[in-house]
Amino acid sequence: MRAQETRKEPHEEPFVTVAQLKGWNGAQTKNETPQVPRPTDFLKHQFRKELKGSLSQLANWVRPPFFRMSSPQGTELEVPLDCHWLLMFSLMLDLARIPCSSYKVHGNHKRKLVAEVGSDGKLFLTRNDQTQEYQIAWALDDLRTWWCETREVFERMCERHQQDVHAVQRSLLEVLIIASPLQDTLRNQVRRYCYSTNAWWTLGKDESVTLKVTTAQFQHSSSATCSESEMDDTRPSRKRSDSSSSTTCSASDSDEISCSTWSEEAQSIVSASPPASPKGMQLAKSISEQCNGWVSDDSTTEGAQLAKPEPDEFTCSTSLDDIPVHKTFVHYRVIHEHFSHRRTSSNTLDNRP
Repeated sequence: MRAQETRKEPHEEPFVTVAQLKGWNGAQTKNETPQVPRPTDFLKHQFRKELKGSLSQLANWVRPPFFRMSSPQGTELEVPLDCHWLLMFSLMLDLARIPCSSYKVHGNHKRKLVAEVGSDGKLFLTRNDQTQEYQIAWALDDLRTWWCETREVFERMCERHQQDVHAVQRSLLEVLIIASPLQDTLRNQVRRYCYSTNAWWTLGKDESVTLKVTTAQFQHSSSATCSESEMDDTRPSRKRSDSSSSTTCSASDSDEISCSTWSEEAQSIVSASPPASPKGMQLAKSISEQCNGWVSDDSTTEGAQLAKPEPDEFTCSTSLDDIPVHKTFVHYRVIHEHFSHRRTSSNTLDNRP
């Protein structure tokens, strides 16, 4: 007698067949749905360590209603208390940067409401066929604080285990619902709602059900966020970073002017100019020393506050080799008048020979 061959059936969670609360089912399809990840003991242990205080609060005082909802006209929306658990957990553990879940309220409502949460825990509520916002708010500020702190730990754990973000998601869901006062039926309804097209899955045009956020999409979103942060850190500062000088310069957002470069530029222009008479060379040296002296004097007293120059007053389009030496001196006279306090001593530009 031949041994009977046994086929290994795919893993199926028991909550898949549980009766869902009215209006919270999600789309029904005959196509295959994504495989629900299994929680891991390691991740559950990590969450219990990091969320010890939050889990204690969940067991003791975190109770619905969590949200206050009303229509744009102010009519209160009737949402059963059990449904608050479904919405609260699904939003908390959504892998999207902006958590989003949808549902129908009781009554003759045909369109779904879509709830979103901003980064600061602020709630938003709209209807699928409308752009006008509905009213939604946390029932208590303490609930908002508890929710945000717990989600922060979830996001941090996802960053650590980017290859297993869906296992992280499922593991924390199990830790939370076990710590909560929910009965088995409601626990399964929470699980089923989270793993539906109302929350963590999405329905395509061909009625295929896929993950709303895949592992690759999460990693790409995470790397994009890190890149923006790195760009902020590497943007050049508008303050001088030269530690060799104590002079502080003020500049506009579009111009960054360094005091020390003018003296060096004056010397380079003079050295690149045609040969001048000894008297002219002495005058160029005198101007350079005055600029250096002004920076040194002011930096030891009140600090140098530079006035913003008009760009076309000291922009020179002519080659330096074509500038006569006397024009070079006039050019730096303009610079000197814009970037220094008028000195009253006898050795000034106005008293040049």
